[in-house]
Parts: sequence; C-alpha cells; structure tokens
Amino acid sequence: PSSKLCSQCGAIKKGLTLSDRTYTCQCGCKMDRDLNASINLARYGEAFVG
Repeated sequence: PSSKLCSQCGAIKKGLTLSDRTYTCQCGCKMDRDLNASINLARYGEAFVG
C-alpha cells in the first residue's frame, strides 16, 4: 500500500504496477515510486513510534 498511496494528498492509485517506476497522481504529484513509498513509510513509522 505504501507505493500506491500519494505522499502529497493521500489518494490511492489502484492501477500502479511493478513496471511503473514513476508515481503520478491526479493532484499533480510526480516522483519516483520508491521515493513516494519511502516518504509514506517514514510517516507511518513516525506515527507508530511517536
């Protein structure tokens, strides 16, 4: 789920495949999919750990 969640607006991109290397959201966010996922995971970790 971290790869499909937009790190800018929170929208979920259901059609994202492993071959899609760039994450592009309807809000205008466009970045490497791994960077997008790492931002989401970092936020999750901060919320979990505190």
